[in-house]
Amino acid sequence: MTENEFLLADRIAKIKSINELYDLENNAYISYSGGKDSTVLSHFIDEALPKNKIPRVFINTGIEYKLLVAFVERERETTAYRL
Repeated sequence: MTENEFLLADRIAKIKSINELYDLENNAYISYSGGKDSTVLSHFIDEALPKNKIPRVFINTGIEYKLLVAFVERERETTAYRL
C-alpha cells in the first residue's frame, strides 16, 4: 500500500467512525462551495458512506464566477448530491 493509499484509507476510516458517533446523515450538512476542499470532502464522504444522504449546501450570492456555478450545477446533475 502506498502512502497516499494509506492516507486515503485512514481518512475514510475516520469518517466512518465520526458517522457512528454523530449520525451524520441526520445531523450534518456539507457547506459546498464547488472549490477543491469541499469537492474532495464530498468525494471522501461518498467513498466512506456510499449511500449517504448528507445534504450539500451551496449558496449563490451572485458574485461567484459563472464557471464555478456551472461546475456546481454539473456536480448536482451528475452525482447524488442534494444541493
